[in-house]
Amino acid sequence: MVFTGPESSGKTAGAEWLSTYYQIALVPEIAREYLNSIQLPYTKDDVTEIGILQHKMEQTAAQIHQNIICDTDLLTIIIWQEEKYGKAEPRFYIDWENDKVDLYFLCTPDIPWEYDPLRENPYDRDRLFMVYKQWLEAFNKPFVVLSGNECDRQNMMHQVMKQFSIELPK
Repeated sequence: MVFTGPESSGKTAGAEWLSTYYQIALVPEIAREYLNSIQLPYTKDDVTEIGILQHKMEQTAAQIHQNIICDTDLLTIIIWQEEKYGKAEPRFYIDWENDKVDLYFLCTPDIPWEYDPLRENPYDRDRLFMVYKQWLEAFNKPFVVLSGNECDRQNMMHQVMKQFSIELPK
């Protein structure tokens, strides 16, 4: 399962909560760690490296664990590169299309944007949400829209986990 959507839409909070609550391995977003380790501003090559590292972490986790939760995936990298540089690394399109993801949680930007020095886009989140949605629809990727407050989102995640027959750990 992958959490996706525009910045500051609850992806990390949702992924961390679901991972902790159901005790499922979490693949964190590598971008924050990577960007904090370099001197800003970053380049397209940096975003490409982030995508490579993110995808490798996902693949490794999937080999080790039966279920994983990803706090982002290559779709975010593709949209990031297209928005900022006009096009993404060609192999990312192929890798993303071929990735076997059971479900995407598409997070709506209906929660307040929170300042963070690594965030760049507080005013365009609704349009970007539609970009994510269009990608998921165009490639027939299964997704559920997460919206509302924290409680609403957690209730929706519980419903989804029941549909996937994933029980609480004993």
